[in-house]
Amino acid sequence: MKVNKKDYKGIEGYSLVFTWGTSRGQDTYGYTTVSCKFNNEKMGYCSGGGYDMKGTVFAQFVDKMFHEELKRCSTKGHYGFSFYNKKTRKSQTQWSSNCYDNEFLDGGCGFNCIQKVFRDKLGYNIKFVHESSNKIIYTITLAEGRK
Repeated sequence: MKVNKKDYKGIEGYSLVFTWGTSRGQDTYGYTTVSCKFNNEKMGYCSGGGYDMKGTVFAQFVDKMFHEELKRCSTKGHYGFSFYNKKTRKSQTQWSSNCYDNEFLDGGCGFNCIQKVFRDKLGYNIKFVHESSNKIIYTITLAEGRK
């Protein structure tokens, strides 16, 4: 069943699957890779190291699913969530037409920072389900008071 990105209540109960692997690419051979799948669709991917890779792919998922909603949110009090103004070359707390219309979340700052944005700004939590050697599974739930 394909989930319509506009039907946000439809994501409750679905799983987020984070999978770790090793790159086999010519220039990246041996690098660690992480992907995030939602409803069996890859929503985020990164490789390398030295930053929170799980946070990065989770941020990619949140931004893809809730891009327009994030534009209406204030970034105050949320590390890793900002709007960059092209004209002033500074970050600002509210989105405007002067801002770049690309990713607003920097998951490299930490998985917990993106979890906080997901909960406080969008009204969803993720609940740990299972972990294996190369996979972690979470279930998406509504945050308290959002029902």
